[in-house]
Parts: sequence; C-alpha cells; structure tokens
Amino acid sequence: MQINPHGEVSEALANIQFRTTLDYTNQYSSHRTYLDAPFRTLHHLIRWIDESPLSASEIWHYCTLVHSQISWAEIVILYYRGLIKEGEEFAKYANKYALFDDLTTSDELIRFATNELTRCPEEKRPRVRDGHAPWPYSEIAFDSFKAKKQLALLNDMEKA
Repeated sequence: MQINPHGEVSEALANIQFRTTLDYTNQYSSHRTYLDAPFRTLHHLIRWIDESPLSASEIWHYCTLVHSQISWAEIVILYYRGLIKEGEEFAKYANKYALFDDLTTSDELIRFATNELTRCPEEKRPRVRDGHAPWPYSEIAFDSFKAKKQLALLNDMEKA
C-alpha cells in the first residue's frame, strides 16, 4: 500500500487491513476460551510494570523482558488484537513500549501498517473494527529507538 503525495492511503490495502481485522475478530470469538486468559494476563502484567514505582529505565527493562518471551506468532496475534475492542487498552502499551518492533519486516500487511498507516495524517487512516474506531498504533509501537526517545531513555551514544 502506498500513500500518494496528497497523503491518501490506497483504498484497496486499507480494505484488506479492515477485512483481516474482521477475520481476526471472528477467529478470536471462536477461540475466546483459549485466548482470553493469556491476553488478559499479559495486559495486566505490562500494566502492573508500567504503573510500578520503578524508574523509567527499570520499567523499560522489565517490559523488554516480558516482550522477549512472546513469540513472533503471538506478537502478530497481539497486533491484530489491538485492532479489536477487546485489545484497545493493550494498544497503548504497544505504542509506549514498542511491542511490535519485531514485526516491521515480517508480513506485507503489517509492513504496510508500520510504514503507511502510522505515518499518514489521522484523517486519512482507515477505521478498524466497526469502520469507525480509529487506527490505534503510532510509529513508536514498531520502533524501539523512537519509544526509548519518547521515554527519554537514550544514552549519549544512542542519541548520536
């Protein structure tokens, strides 16, 4: 999917993203009994770390430890989960701690999302779920460097 010079996202790929989200919603509904507890546990664990009285660098460290235990396939599922109502709260942690950093080159549709949807103007982004919910991810969700910069965690060598 390409954004033209006027900032418009290709309708065809935006529609594919929307249909894929709907397919995920159906799959999630069909397998909710297996998926719900692990997702809730992960969400609560990251929220607990995020809200802890630890320093920002310690919080980053623990979030990256949790992130390192999630397989690529699980991260893809979490990516799609953030596009449905049940995962909208989790999206804020994905945006804060670059939880999708490993997905940037893995899948054409996700690559489209990271390169196009998160960078195009808000009013041009496709709607998810019901066709009205806003695109939940920022560029930071896919880029640890930007997340660390946002959290003021870069040392002098990394800033250069």
